[in-house]
Amino acid sequence: MRVIRTVLGDIEPAAAGAVDSHDHLFLTTPVLPGEELDDEVAAAAVLRAFAAAGGGTVVQWTPRGLKRGLPALRRISESTGVHVVAATGRHRRAIYGRSAETDLTVDDLARAFIGDIRERGCGLIKVGISYQAITPDETDALRAASIAHHATGAPIGIHLEQGSAAELVLDALVADEVPPRSIVLGHLGRNPELTRITAAAQSGAWLCLDTPSPRHPLEFDRLAEVFATLVDHGHLAQLLLGADTTLASSRANPLSFGPAALLHNVVPRLTHVLGADSVSRIIVDNPARAWASDQASERDGPAAREQRGRERRDLEGEQVFAEGVELVPVADQAALAQLGGEAVADLGDVLTGDGQGDEEPVAAGLLHDLVHLRRDGGG
Repeated sequence: MRVIRTVLGDIEPAAAGAVDSHDHLFLTTPVLPGEELDDEVAAAAVLRAFAAAGGGTVVQWTPRGLKRGLPALRRISESTGVHVVAATGRHRRAIYGRSAETDLTVDDLARAFIGDIRERGCGLIKVGISYQAITPDETDALRAASIAHHATGAPIGIHLEQGSAAELVLDALVADEVPPRSIVLGHLGRNPELTRITAAAQSGAWLCLDTPSPRHPLEFDRLAEVFATLVDHGHLAQLLLGADTTLASSRANPLSFGPAALLHNVVPRLTHVLGADSVSRIIVDNPARAWASDQASERDGPAAREQRGRERRDLEGEQVFAEGVELVPVADQAALAQLGGEAVADLGDVLTGDGQGDEEPVAAGLLHDLVHLRRDGGG
């Protein structure tokens, strides 16, 4: 049975409605100082405006370690009635600054990704890829994403820096037997070469294009040209659309940028170019298939839950998920000492009660101090 996994539980694909297939409601990164998306009230207002415009689902691509705010996502999804698909995964190293998240092994990453999907309601595995190349740590993240996909069925979303390196990513994932229809290529429309965009489309992967935004200004005519070219080449059934909001300042005018603006401004103009049926497929029909996976009943039945309980007990002492706290294994005391600064910094994120530190890694040496810790309001 194919379902879309949201932060409030699995839904039937047909229930998703109009979908913003790539956005951020919560995001904190040192590369965007002063532009943190960390305000729950503002995020709820974004969803209410989206719902008022006819929106049904937002897919948040913020991965682990960037304060994706899983408990807050649950609260605002419930209060607004908008479905939210949350991401696990890992971004490019440069996005994190100092973080132990970037040093996790393939096995550690795969275990964390699977746990996020099975236990924490994530429905997407996001991997960030550098410009025109895949670095060794990104190779590890892709490998871990493949493992997690095969274990859970969750789709894999790829951040392509400036729309580049799609062919390298596809080669790596297909070599790990990930079907192209479980791969979503993000930001492909930012590639200035239409021939490279159409070449990537030949793979059969999903293509998620972005609306214009303050960080990534894009003439609407260019966006329309990319969509029209892909439709002309027979790729309508692969197309998705997202607003990719990454700046807090963008929220000052929700009808210019963000999920509501996608429906208010971009969709009507695309309809004029492509026709209403094509646009409906891009924002309703295609996302219902792209974000669905075979989270089959046996994965969520009593036997599966019992097996996962055994697995988690086996992992106790290596990785423990407390409310708002994640503990990751370290090889030895020397490694723990090396991680000490990051562990203390990440623990500070947990203890500040900012509601966003849900995915920050904390060194396993702190296990006995943290195992009973529960955050007020989650994080």
